[in-house]
Amino acid sequence: MIASVLAASGASAEPAAVTALSRSTPVDDASDDRRFDDLDLARLGVPLPLGAELSPRGQGDPVPGEGAGVSLSAEIPGRAGSPSNPVPGTRPTAPAQRQPPATLSRLPLAPEAAGDGWSIVTSPDRPWQTPNYLNSVTCLSAVDCWAVGYYHVSSAQQTLVQHWDGAAWGVVDSPNTSATQHNYLSEVACVSASDCWAVGRYYTGTAYQTLIERWDGESWAIVGSPNANTITGALENVLSGVTCVSASECWAVGYAYTGDTVEGVSAGVYQTLIERWDGSSWTIVSSPTAAGSSLLNAVKCVAASDCWAVGYYYTESGVSQNLIERWDGESWSIADSADTSAEQGNFLHDITCVSASDCWTVGYYADYSDGIRYQTLTTRWDGRSWAVVSSPNTTGHNVLATVACVSTSDCWAIGYHLVGSVVQALAQRWDGASWSLVSSRDTGAEGSVNGVTCVRGSGCWAVGSYSAGPTVSPRRGSSSGTEPRGPSPAHPTPA
Repeated sequence: MIASVLAASGASAEPAAVTALSRSTPVDDASDDRRFDDLDLARLGVPLPLGAELSPRGQGDPVPGEGAGVSLSAEIPGRAGSPSNPVPGTRPTAPAQRQPPATLSRLPLAPEAAGDGWSIVTSPDRPWQTPNYLNSVTCLSAVDCWAVGYYHVSSAQQTLVQHWDGAAWGVVDSPNTSATQHNYLSEVACVSASDCWAVGRYYTGTAYQTLIERWDGESWAIVGSPNANTITGALENVLSGVTCVSASECWAVGYAYTGDTVEGVSAGVYQTLIERWDGSSWTIVSSPTAAGSSLLNAVKCVAASDCWAVGYYYTESGVSQNLIERWDGESWSIADSADTSAEQGNFLHDITCVSASDCWTVGYYADYSDGIRYQTLTTRWDGRSWAVVSSPNTTGHNVLATVACVSTSDCWAIGYHLVGSVVQALAQRWDGASWSLVSSRDTGAEGSVNGVTCVRGSGCWAVGSYSAGPTVSPRRGSSSGTEPRGPSPAHPTPA
């Protein structure tokens, strides 16, 4: 839930009509200094502070397991031992399952390249009585967009795919490894109207394994994908991000657990995982890992010989720092990245590029100067080096989860912040000179936004989830002032 979101509270069998509102001056009313740790955000499907959950792209996912998982110590993201963080020297199994409210839904929303503010567009749930989550969105044009995530049924979490045809969002059938195995989609990327990819993970019952699906213009199908560690299928392999340069050149990134042991004690670490599509199959490509555990969250390519992957790693002292890797056409290497401080936990969650000399990453850092506070983090590539760029915050905790650009002077960074004790959407806009807060409309319930994309001349979409009420899709219109053209079809009938 980002920018403009309004929704009736409580469960609803049909999507309610949503009113598009004009942008207003941001109100800085988030005065609650409580740590995110103190909030049961996972029950909302809200992205926890990035890096504070097993899967970077699926923050707050309801995950399998009863009582198993990483110890939930009262630590902070960016430090070894923080809740559900992959901790060097330990092997976190699936975190204990936390059931979200029955009324939880997801919502896509969009910002316009130039215009009046955020508005909400309704979107269907599948099935409408159960929790639905959207993690990523991409558009080929103003009338061809895809959003992916997952929904919850009694037996398992299953993949969720939606399509925008220019008039309404609709659910499109997507496969799962099994009706009883948990399946999650983290990100989607398209080469053409008949060639799209979605990546994520599925749960075998003992560990997560990579999951890749492809759209061929008619249907989605699972495509075989390798795993770095295959010992009895019990070691974690997760894909978090995907991008394509052409039909025969795509990249997927994530992480894998080594599973090493020393004298019978687990000493495994998380290592970067990068896979490449060559037009016929996916294969693992060697990628460097920084000292300690290293995880990649997102990837973007400017050209076939110029790609970036971002995430974070743990230093020997247990502090997380930004991790940026670059593909030069022959190999991946670690690039110098910018951090707020060697003493502050830094996490990068997403990246976008306008050109070879203009890229942005977003995430958050942990400020310890006055207790514990999460603050927005943006860094920029100017063709020579990465540098931290100042970004605004409301009072309290602030996290950026996703970023997209229309041009060098028009970018959007989306995430969430605390309004009192409620998690609400956070929107920021780059005008070519600085980042500024932009008023976002919320559903009135708790929620967050996980993905954003922009189409030049026709606006932007952002997707996420919110609790209590029908699914809505916030949209920010085009420069011509186009408003959403009405609600999408009624919720599909439960299977």
